[in-house]
Amino acid sequence: MCRKGLNIDDFCNPPQKVRMIYQAVTELLAQRADINTIKVSDITARAGIGKGTAYEYFSSRDEIIIMALLYDYGTKIDELEQLLIEVPGFRKKILFIFDWLHDHKEYHMTFVHMMRLSVGSVDIKESLKGKISPDIYNGMMQYLLQHMDELLEQGYRENVFTQADPIRRRMAFASSLVQLVLTFGEDRERKFFPMEYEEARVFAYDSLIRMLS
Repeated sequence: MCRKGLNIDDFCNPPQKVRMIYQAVTELLAQRADINTIKVSDITARAGIGKGTAYEYFSSRDEIIIMALLYDYGTKIDELEQLLIEVPGFRKKILFIFDWLHDHKEYHMTFVHMMRLSVGSVDIKESLKGKISPDIYNGMMQYLLQHMDELLEQGYRENVFTQADPIRRRMAFASSLVQLVLTFGEDRERKFFPMEYEEARVFAYDSLIRMLS
């Protein structure tokens, strides 16, 4: 994302302490901390820096969290995007994304929250969405949706499904990703979704195609 999408130096190349703050947020989310109740003190304690240091770079808790999400998403999606270039066909690309998520469990909640942001989920407070530069937020959303749309358009061209509406495609794709992540989450989630991963990935893919056909 930083390399190809957003050309914003301060965002793509943050100071070391800002990177530490971002890492702390993603670690807290990976441990299933509630995105809407994480405190600045939680973040700075995790990062090993003073609370006042955070306010040297950010104006609020919400700004810290949303910027951490965007930065973490942008840097990791670059890795996934490069790997997908070598994967042929829509079905294999979707299953590759599922497998990549399965193998990068530390990234699950960042990905889920970005999916929710992209489709306007009410699970993310409006205050989180409002604490970010419109240039960065809009750039990230355009980047996310552009690549999502290109992937889904490939499936449409290959006659894998018949849904032509890009909004419905996005909703279906986001739903299948969240559905899959829940099946290999923590024990408290898995007890409600007791399905082995190999079965879950095929079920999530089939569900996606049914929603789009």
